[in-house]
Amino acid sequence: MYRVIALTALAAVAAAQSPELQSNDGSINMETREGVTVTRRQQISVFDLSNAVTELRAENSNLRVQMTALGGDNSPLALGVQAIANDMQARTIDLVTTAATNTNRLNSLETAVSATVATMTTTMDSRINAVLGSLASTATELTASSASTATALRAEQTTTVAALTASSASTATALRAEQTSGASTLTAAVNTQLTRVNTSIRAMTVTLAGKRSAASNMWFGSCSNNGNGGWRDYCFNRVTHDTSRPYFRKENDTRMRTILAGYYHTQFHRRNQTCNWAYTLLYYDGQHRIHTSDWQGGNSRWRDSENSMVYPLAANKQFYAKTWNGCWSNWHTAWYHTHFFAMYVGAIPA
Repeated sequence: MYRVIALTALAAVAAAQSPELQSNDGSINMETREGVTVTRRQQISVFDLSNAVTELRAENSNLRVQMTALGGDNSPLALGVQAIANDMQARTIDLVTTAATNTNRLNSLETAVSATVATMTTTMDSRINAVLGSLASTATELTASSASTATALRAEQTTTVAALTASSASTATALRAEQTSGASTLTAAVNTQLTRVNTSIRAMTVTLAGKRSAASNMWFGSCSNNGNGGWRDYCFNRVTHDTSRPYFRKENDTRMRTILAGYYHTQFHRRNQTCNWAYTLLYYDGQHRIHTSDWQGGNSRWRDSENSMVYPLAANKQFYAKTWNGCWSNWHTAWYHTHFFAMYVGAIPA
């Protein structure tokens, strides 16, 4: 009973509002009197919709029976309900028709899309194959071109290397000749300068030698043993005074050696005791330059012998004294009886 009353009220309200229903692409648009449009889109299954229509028909029949029971077939309520049922049935049929149409459209669209995709796939495959073929052809051409270019570059490189080698050899020859010429010129210039420097050094040496210090460069000393006959080199093992450097020096106990060239004054004095002959000698650069002798006459008296000489010597030359006695003592051991004196006295003129 309550259900019939509710449906009757809904029918009245629907009749009073008189809404306008439209269907577009599967959407249901309803416009009220106030100008408000209500859109509802819903996917409808044709099978489910058919079942719903069947149920509505059955329900309408029941309503009709009830309305007939309430007011009869020609009562206003029965007629209103019948009008609502007819309108809903018509709208339902339109919805079914629209759904079927949409289904057909979707099928057509799917077919068209499939055909388009197939066509595009075929076209793209054709274009890709064409591009691949073009790339393969281009690669072949590039390979051939690269090989030809490499051959040309190799030939050009060989030619360039040969030219550079020839140019380098020519340049090296020219440089070697120039270097030889320059070396000869430089050697000549250096030799000239060296000659001038040596000449200047020699002149300076002579000048300096001529202006040597006022101090005397000399050596004075004696020997501590007496020789005991025969040939003996006088020894220099007792030094009384030594300012010999830088002109000469005592090399060992029997030799003097010059450091610089110059004139050297040498004096050797000895007191000896012999039974016959006695000889006194001065040696310069390996040769005796003065040689004196004395005859004792068989007695044992002490006698004096002396040699003195100024002699020019080059640098690094030896000089010394040598004696001979037939017997007894070659020299007295007291320094004031026997001694050796040497002195640098000046430079040798150039």
